[in-house]
Amino acid sequence: MNSHRDLRPLSETLSVASSIERHYTPSELGGMLQLSARTVQRLFYDEPGVVKVGIRLGRKREHFTLRIPESVAQRVLRRMSAGR
Repeated sequence: MNSHRDLRPLSETLSVASSIERHYTPSELGGMLQLSARTVQRLFYDEPGVVKVGIRLGRKREHFTLRIPESVAQRVLRRMSAGR
């Protein structure tokens, strides 16, 4: 097994790691915005760029969790505040 063949140089690994942006849970974002986690889920459910992981529990029901990138949260908040 040659696992050393799959290793990247440290500088490349650090560059990739620093480019990963912060992702928020609906609870974290809700706490910052003074909204419920359920409201945040509804706001971001179909938003492009949101990571949605879940399982379907039948035809209509599903259990999922969202991870909302900081850039997506900023985009949605700008859009919402522009409508005022």
